Amino acid sequence: MVFSTKDDLNSRKPLSEKLAISTWKYYLDWMLENTMKTASDSGFKYINIGTRLGRNDDGYTILNDELDRITRALDLCKKYHLKPMINFGVDTTPTYHSETGSYYSYKQLKSIKKCITIIFENFADEGIIWNNWNEPNVTWVNDLFGNNVAGMDSWIEMQRWIVNENKYIDNKSINTVSGLANIPGQYRNIIDREKIKGLFSNADAILVHDYIDQQWNKGAPEILMQQGTFPGIRLPLASNEFGYSRYGETGDDWQGFWNDEDAIKLTQREIILQDYLGYAIIGLFCDLAVHTYHLFNENCIGLNQVGRPIMDMVNQLSGYTLIDKVKTTDTDNYMEDLYVFVYANDTKSVKVVYWAPKNTGSHIINIYGAKLKLNFTDSVKIIEPDLTPNQEDYFPTIKKDTSLGTEVI
Repeated sequence: MVFSTKDDLNSRKPLSEKLAISTWKYYLDWMLENTMKTASDSGFKYINIGTRLGRNDDGYTILNDELDRITRALDLCKKYHLKPMINFGVDTTPTYHSETGSYYSYKQLKSIKKCITIIFENFADEGIIWNNWNEPNVTWVNDLFGNNVAGMDSWIEMQRWIVNENKYIDNKSINTVSGLANIPGQYRNIIDREKIKGLFSNADAILVHDYIDQQWNKGAPEILMQQGTFPGIRLPLASNEFGYSRYGETGDDWQGFWNDEDAIKLTQREIILQDYLGYAIIGLFCDLAVHTYHLFNENCIGLNQVGRPIMDMVNQLSGYTLIDKVKTTDTDNYMEDLYVFVYANDTKSVKVVYWAPKNTGSHIINIYGAKLKLNFTDSVKIIEPDLTPNQEDYFPTIKKDTSLGTEVI
């Protein structure tokens, strides 16, 4: 079975075909299966399967039962019709090795590469989306903003090796790169270094973890309109992690804390913004029910009080593709803008998605010649007005064919 092809990296598809969620193949078997079933039943199409390779007593990376765990996860993906994404990491003690610019010695790196090669050889030709090394600016070396040039060069070299090794084994393999923690505008120097060192030259997409820090307008995702792009890089975008950590739970708190209601609002808005910015896959971070980012119920059967409304919004737009962002103001301030997006399905039925991060209240919005009075709040609203998109809006002029879809003007 081939799970995915490079067509999966075409962003011009319905929002409901883009959603991913994460799982952990080291759960107990029943927990792993419950997360897979819940993901499928809830409308997710992709699932990110984290890989954390183990070490022996000498500190060298070993496979243990990794091949069996991946096989088990892929069998569940087949059973529940999910498309797998797999990334890499290693259980390690964060001791910096200056000779390698990483947490790993030369001998350790050799053992890591050997394990990754074996995994690629065992799961070639299955259409897995390989998400490379997870958050290297945290897990390869602690350098969130790219101040350590040797560290950057080291992980870039490793990510390039991963892509090249995978494509040597399977020339149809799908490979994303980068996968950095934080939003792009906060690590422009890293992106520049990745470009100079050729990280994007043989990759199929750029992976992003758009976690919005609470100190930036209380976590408002509209900052992505200013800091969420990759100028000058012509590759598809995908995310496999983002979310909003919540009060009253154990787990990570570096990002801040939100109540359930705000976490829902912000996540829904960020999903629409990633769709607008051209993400082909939009992935939510999730973990067990005791975690600050959890979206499943405690037994992993069904979504919880945060996960349900998030996916209810996505499923309201089932079969609908984003075709337009309506210009509503002349402001360059992303917090002052009124956000209005037009979605349409194959029958040209239209839905309008809208909200305002600050300028709430009633506003008259002109959409395709119709004046609509919309009551803006900071929550996403969806209406289905009687509108027909213009031909050029619904079928944009094709500028160039690519292997990953089309570019429109």
